[in-house]
Amino acid sequence: MQKIVVNLLFILFVTIYCHSQNYDAGGLYFNSYLVNKDHRTSLCLTHKEPFVSKKSFRVEMDVSFLPQWDFGYICRILDKNKKSVDLVYSPNVTADSLFLKLIVGGKLVHKEVLDSFMMVRNKWHHLVLSFNHQTDSLVMQLEGHRLARTLKDFASREELQIYFGAKQQGDNVWTDVPGFLLKEVGIRDEKGRLIHFWPLNQAFGEVATDLAGDMDAKVINPVWEINKHHRWHHKATFRTAVNSGITWLPEHQALVNTGSGSFMLLSVEDGNLYEYPYANAMPEFSRYHTTYWNAVRNKLVAYNKGGNIMGELDLQTRHWIVKQISSGIRGVYQHVTHFNSKGELVIIGGYDWLHYFNEYSVTNLDSSVRRVKNLSKDAFAPRYLLGGSYQPGKDQVYLFGGYGNRDGDQSLGMQNFYDLFSLDLTTQRIEKIWELEDVKANFVPVKNLITVNNADSTFFTLCYSNHHYYSSLRLCEFSSKHPRYQVLSDSIPYFFKDIESDANLYFNDVTREFVAYTRCVKNDTAVVDVYTLKYPPVPVLEKNTGKTSHIGFASWFKWGGWLITGIIILFIVLYRRKRKTSGSVLPSEALEEPENIITDEKNERISAPCTNYLKLFGDACLLDADGVNLFKEMSPKIQELFLVIYFKTIFQGGVSSKDLTLLLWDHLEGASAKNTRNVNISRLRKFLKALNGIELEYVDSKYTFHVEEPFDSDYQRLMDIIRKISDTTLSGDEVRCFCSVLLGGPFLKGHGYEWLDKMHEHLLNHMLDVFDRVISKPDIKNDPKLILNVSEAVLIHDATNEEACLLKIYALKKLGRRNVAKVFYEKYSASYLAIYNQSFNSTFEECWDRPDISLSISER
Repeated sequence: MQKIVVNLLFILFVTIYCHSQNYDAGGLYFNSYLVNKDHRTSLCLTHKEPFVSKKSFRVEMDVSFLPQWDFGYICRILDKNKKSVDLVYSPNVTADSLFLKLIVGGKLVHKEVLDSFMMVRNKWHHLVLSFNHQTDSLVMQLEGHRLARTLKDFASREELQIYFGAKQQGDNVWTDVPGFLLKEVGIRDEKGRLIHFWPLNQAFGEVATDLAGDMDAKVINPVWEINKHHRWHHKATFRTAVNSGITWLPEHQALVNTGSGSFMLLSVEDGNLYEYPYANAMPEFSRYHTTYWNAVRNKLVAYNKGGNIMGELDLQTRHWIVKQISSGIRGVYQHVTHFNSKGELVIIGGYDWLHYFNEYSVTNLDSSVRRVKNLSKDAFAPRYLLGGSYQPGKDQVYLFGGYGNRDGDQSLGMQNFYDLFSLDLTTQRIEKIWELEDVKANFVPVKNLITVNNADSTFFTLCYSNHHYYSSLRLCEFSSKHPRYQVLSDSIPYFFKDIESDANLYFNDVTREFVAYTRCVKNDTAVVDVYTLKYPPVPVLEKNTGKTSHIGFASWFKWGGWLITGIIILFIVLYRRKRKTSGSVLPSEALEEPENIITDEKNERISAPCTNYLKLFGDACLLDADGVNLFKEMSPKIQELFLVIYFKTIFQGGVSSKDLTLLLWDHLEGASAKNTRNVNISRLRKFLKALNGIELEYVDSKYTFHVEEPFDSDYQRLMDIIRKISDTTLSGDEVRCFCSVLLGGPFLKGHGYEWLDKMHEHLLNHMLDVFDRVISKPDIKNDPKLILNVSEAVLIHDATNEEACLLKIYALKKLGRRNVAKVFYEKYSASYLAIYNQSFNSTFEECWDRPDISLSISER
């Protein structure tokens, strides 16, 4: 009965886990011929030992084929005599088609034409290889359809090696790899039970965890797809004339830029720029003009501020049609533009000559007549820098946010708005849906609000601070029904110069990805940067801007899944406790704690203040007097500037202007370098005003920090402990304090500055020296929990330290946790092999049977 319950709970857990992790955003991408052979991706399910199955089994996977014309192996299953079953992705030499081929023992068994499939990354196909030992046959199924049945022709059924992609090591090597995506790989036994399962939904690492068994897989050159759902990929940068406009062409999957003599198409697929001259002269616009795609009329529409001239461009003929509009345009700076169901141009809000507007105009491009509609200031305050989304079929526009005031007069003061409205273009009725309250960090949206799935009642937009030149764009998901939102993905740098800056967001329905651009005028040239992000986006693990729910409005199934998982875990705990109290004694190893549990209950962590504190171990943060993490508000360059001055103050008493410039802005010269340095110093000073106990000073031609209470940092605490520790006065509590800082995580995690390498080496030497001197002390030697803390602290900062490995196994032996020690040893050995390309020099039994810990951690 217990076994049945456990199996049912596991199946339910795997099902919930699959959904809660949002597998649409996961998967392993295989580097193909686009990179050199040494960098191609390999996944080996059986790198520890061969797969053994005396009865029938089946291998399942979800695979997405990419429309690339390259040959290679998707999967190879080899027996001990090197006979194989191969799944091969191959182009046809004579026809414009692709094939998925099944090859057994070097003979082609079946080939499936892939023309009928949508060969893009958002389309996943379920593929199954079923091996039946009784009938000695192999069946391949794709999307539930049986494609091939053949004799396996395997010499051995009990020792199989299973590979995906390339194999770069050993005596049987291949490097032909197609570009494809793989996820949810599983192996089922003859009864259909899932005995191994690799979700492949992680974000980093070279070990793919087996959630159903104990056969963790090895990955070489992994490209984890989930990162493409979190990190914006910079596709291209190009320069264009200031007098140009940019918009998105859905049918071409490209951005179009209209210049004076030609238009350019930037393909977001390959990042290439294509230029096409006009068939006739473009209408004469002033310094700025705006371009939009009119899907109803299938033409580009361009216009500029205050003019009666509007142009339509036919992309097929490249011919401009000039329109003389009945009245001029007001408020074209940073406004919302859409086309209604009739193809009429709708302009809402905007800014012009010290005034904000809340009116909207409708321009008929056939009659060249413009109608202006006035909205009540009480209902909708005048504003610009707002976002909008046209709802097809309803002649309705959602309007969100903006910057302005109730009167529309700039001289009367300004404010950011955080409200959502619905505007009916037929009845002119505007209705407020919700408003965010207590928003602490000001932001505005870009012009487009993107609705990917109408059933979700959500929309996406890019938000940024309009109060700073060095700003950044963050993707946010908003509910269209309730005042809440969620910050997603990482940031895009954005130089905001008001009307001379432009940014917008689009969605590519074909590739299922967001497309964003930024445009900024520099020295009479417009610089355009283009970025892409896969859908669905992955949330940032940080506190949202403003008063929002941490859960936000993510899928109820996801969070419901976690809730059910929690209930299951609680059930298991209570079930085990009941068994234990009722006298049913289980083997002690079955109740062992997980590997990474910190066993010392005393002084495991130094209590850190929640204000005026710098944390450098683990996820770096700088907490101001209100407990706000200033690092989240700073740009990466300001963060680095702070850290440079902080460490230069500690080790050199400060840093000169010249050295600071060479370190951070060596690509700039003369006045440009000086100006950039001074601007960043000024911005840093503004951030420091929110802190108590630390000031930036310029003394003796050096920038330096003057630090006093209440400001504190974990690094300074660590240095204080190092200075106090000596062979004669060392105590267990001092060692615990020392470990507690290091157990916070890797030093400056995620900050890979070159100038930091020597400092990291200096820290590591200090750490190893301290532990080398303390580990032989009797009071510590006889305290296995403290020894475990010591070894964990070393391994966090030196993952392959051999002596720390032995130390941890020794401590776990003293605590009677053999299984935990064995799991740790296997993971350590796998990492050691991956890094040094050789096996660890001691077996687990040799490590376990080691009689003493008379070790020197600093010796390698």
